[in-house]
Amino acid sequence: MLAGLMISSVSAADDGPLFFDMGIGQTFFHIPEQDTNRLFADDDTDGTWPARSLRLGGGLTIGNVVSVGTTFWLWGDSDLLDDEEEEESDSTSERSNPNPELWGSGADVFARVGIPFKASGSGPYFEYGRLCWAARITNLADPWKRNGCTARRGFGIAFFSSKDSVSNSESESAFRLAFHRTNFDEVDLYQFMIDAQFRF
Repeated sequence: MLAGLMISSVSAADDGPLFFDMGIGQTFFHIPEQDTNRLFADDDTDGTWPARSLRLGGGLTIGNVVSVGTTFWLWGDSDLLDDEEEEESDSTSERSNPNPELWGSGADVFARVGIPFKASGSGPYFEYGRLCWAARITNLADPWKRNGCTARRGFGIAFFSSKDSVSNSESESAFRLAFHRTNFDEVDLYQFMIDAQFRF
């Protein structure tokens, strides 16, 4: 049955093979205590902090099952826990316990394999990429600045729109809910993304 769905999705794909996608999400980066010291830590404990993620990419779709492409990534501090009163107090006095902040950029090549439940291609998928990155984490006792290349793994679910038979549009859109995991040397990244994709 699954094989039949995949075959029918490939044969039904009359949209173009090229796609462009973009996404935004919430990242949590984890710093183990044995690898780096926090500026405000009095004892050796590990911690996890938030940042924001942005991705832009494009590539080639083979039917509705396999996609290959490249993605450009940006990471930055979110300051999600700061309210207006805290910001005002921070302007007059320096915070005694500033949180670590992640900043960085990267690019990867990836392959995405879907398990379509409909001819449009909607359904769960798995993604694997090779990511090259440069990043820094501020507000640490020992400044952290690294670069390298590492694996990126992810999974999610895609929701493709139906073809517009009235306008006979040659493009197709989708949105995806995704989770990605990678690491910057000893720092682990957990990313929750909302993506939009357009096929041409």
